[in-house]
Amino acid sequence: MKIWMPPQIKEKNHYSIEIIGGIAGIVLLALLLVIGSSFLMIYSSESKEIVALLLCLFITIFIIWLAVKLGRRSKRNTTLFCMEQEHLYIIDVSKYISYHKGLFGHAEMVRETARRLEEVKKELERDKQIPAEAAEIIQVDNLREHPNYYSLVCKIKNKEDQIYRWTYLMMKGYENEEELRMILERKRLAYRSVEIKEERKPFYIFISAFLFILFVLLCVVSHPSIHLLSDNLYFPFLGLSFLIFCIMLYLLLKWRRGE
Repeated sequence: MKIWMPPQIKEKNHYSIEIIGGIAGIVLLALLLVIGSSFLMIYSSESKEIVALLLCLFITIFIIWLAVKLGRRSKRNTTLFCMEQEHLYIIDVSKYISYHKGLFGHAEMVRETARRLEEVKKELERDKQIPAEAAEIIQVDNLREHPNYYSLVCKIKNKEDQIYRWTYLMMKGYENEEELRMILERKRLAYRSVEIKEERKPFYIFISAFLFILFVLLCVVSHPSIHLLSDNLYFPFLGLSFLIFCIMLYLLLKWRRGE
C-alpha cells in the first residue's frame, strides 16, 4: 500500500497545538492591532476618519489572509491519500468530525480531529487497511495548479458505493508529491473526453464585471449629492450592483477551483 501524508503529521502529530495556537495567535494579533490603531488615531491631528478607515481595511484584510493561510494548513494536515491495487483513495478526516458550537466547541473539534488522525495513521501504516473515511477517486475531471495548492475536481465513490462529484483543495507539501500528482494526472487523461468543451466562464466573468462597473457608475451619477439621474434610481442600482458582484464572485471562485 502506498501512502501520501503531510510531513507535519508523519512523525509527531502536533495538529492540535498548531491549529489552536494559530487561532489564539491570530486573535491576539488582531487585538494588539486594534489597540495600536486606537492609540494612533488618538495622537493623529487630522484626517482621523480617513486614517480609521484605512487602518480598519488593513487589519481586516490582514487577519482574513492569516485565517485563510491557517485554514489551508489545517486542510493539508487532515487530507491523506493511499493506493491499494491500483485503487486510489482520498481521506478527508475533518469532513467526518462532529460539529460543535462556540469557541470551546471548535477546540474540541480540533482535538477530535487530531485523535482521528492518529487512528487513521495506525490503520494505514500498521494495519494496512483502508479507513472508514476513505473515498475512492474513480475519475479526475480537473487538476489545476496554484502557487500553494491544487484544485482537484473528481468523481468519488464512498463506502455505500454512491458516486458524486467533489472538489478538494490539495495543498502542496506531501511526501513523494510528484508521484501522487502524476497518478492523478493519469486518471485525468484516462477519462478525458475526446471533444474538449469550450471554457465559457471567463466570458461570463467579463460580462458580469462590465455590468458591475456600469451599475456602480449609475449609482454614482444617481446619488443625491451628484443628482445627474433621479434619486429614486440610486437604491435599485445599488441593489443590482451588489447582486452582480455576488454573481461575479461566484463565477470567479468556480473558475479558479477548476469547476
